[in-house]
Amino acid sequence: MLLNIAPMADGTIPQAQKDILLGIGDHLKRFGESVYATGAWTAYGEGPTKMGGGSFTTPHAGTAQDIRFTRNKAGNVLYATALGWPGSSLTIKTLSSDRINLSSLTSVKLLGTTAGTYIDLPTPVQNPSGLTVNLPSSAPYSANAYVLKLAFSGTIPGLRPLAGAAAFTDVNYSGNAGVFDVGEYTAADMTVAGLGARTLSSLRPAPGYQVIGYAGDDFTGTSWTFTDENPDLRVTGNNDQITSLKVQFDPATYFRLTNITGGLVLDSGGNVASGSDLKQWTWNGSSNLLWQAVAVGDGYYKLVNRTNGMVADGWGATANGSAARQAAWNGGTNQQWTIAHRGDGRYSIANRTTGLVLDGGGNVDSGSVTKQWTYGSSTNLLWTFTSL
Repeated sequence: MLLNIAPMADGTIPQAQKDILLGIGDHLKRFGESVYATGAWTAYGEGPTKMGGGSFTTPHAGTAQDIRFTRNKAGNVLYATALGWPGSSLTIKTLSSDRINLSSLTSVKLLGTTAGTYIDLPTPVQNPSGLTVNLPSSAPYSANAYVLKLAFSGTIPGLRPLAGAAAFTDVNYSGNAGVFDVGEYTAADMTVAGLGARTLSSLRPAPGYQVIGYAGDDFTGTSWTFTDENPDLRVTGNNDQITSLKVQFDPATYFRLTNITGGLVLDSGGNVASGSDLKQWTWNGSSNLLWQAVAVGDGYYKLVNRTNGMVADGWGATANGSAARQAAWNGGTNQQWTIAHRGDGRYSIANRTTGLVLDGGGNVDSGSVTKQWTYGSSTNLLWTFTSL
């Protein structure tokens, strides 16, 4: 009755219905391990998830198809079932600000033509769109669905923000969740973000970021600083105690600042004189190319070069195309910057005095001067912060 089978009067089952049953049997022979003794998986634990499951786009129809996720009882294997062949690659979509920590991923397999067979696949590539798995160029067998098996050395890692921090109402990164970009959040702001005041039970800062939680609203009262993942705030006595919070760059972390258009990174040039122009260079690991983003109050930052200790300085310039410079820190507003998240881990860096933002200038040569420009839609004005 559950399968809606209607036998004939003599008890035989019509061939069309047999075909359906045989199809179910064939699927379970191939992919039974993704069905039996498994449970639903969501990126933020067992509660609501912002991941939305996942999707891929078929190469011909161009329509989005769903991916269904299950996990095994041990919690160390994730199965992604795609309805139909997705083409030469399949992207498991996540929030643009989130990513899965792949450090413990041990294998990726496409479950196979018969029971117990599979095709080994390379480790997925991760970008702001999600996890992209390279597949065979054509379907390796005939089926109505295909199952990816992602095995981890430990438990399946939950999503980690690409920027800012994710906060959760329950321990172990479960329950209601909110993703917080760099900024300051009062009790009212936290409610808008999907979390009420005094409900935080676990936190996941992105690499290179920190969360400062306050017992009182408007960043008052006892404060606690978190730079690492914390699955249970009860351990440190902060469970359900945070009323307002700030998400900042960790001042102890050095970052590579990469321009979106040109791909060059912000460069001090080394031990240069105060007033020297900031430049851009091809990434080579030099300390000239490393910067700290240190909060100086009121939401502003100073950008400190690792080699010479000088800070980025707008020099009071107001004209588009003016050079950005560097000087010893003096506390002036020319040396203070607003770092605003513009989505997909991209930031604009605006000077406090003039409001102009750091500008890569486009596809320029290594060694070109970093300029300043009125903020607009160009990717020349956007930068990524990569913690090192």
